[in-house]
Amino acid sequence: MSVEVNLWNQALRRVPQWVWKQTELRTLILAGNRLTDLSEQIGGLQKLRTLDLGHNQLAVLPDSLGDLTGLRDFLYLHHNRLTAIPHSMERLKDLR
Repeated sequence: MSVEVNLWNQALRRVPQWVWKQTELRTLILAGNRLTDLSEQIGGLQKLRTLDLGHNQLAVLPDSLGDLTGLRDFLYLHHNRLTAIPHSMERLKDLR
């Protein structure tokens, strides 16, 4: 099982379902796509340390993003349509 999935710049509109089954992932790169939403299933990727969602069309993020307590290296959200982050992510700032 891979510890990194890099789907950078693939013109994806949705994240492929097989990604959510990669529970050993440490790094997930989804930057440079056409994503408009993200599945709540992302919360199951408990070992993620790096998540790159930059350069997409995301307007909201799922609450389950706050469940990613291992997300301690990098979280890239730049160049999206976000106006807020989920309240569930408040608990992550205490993990620094």
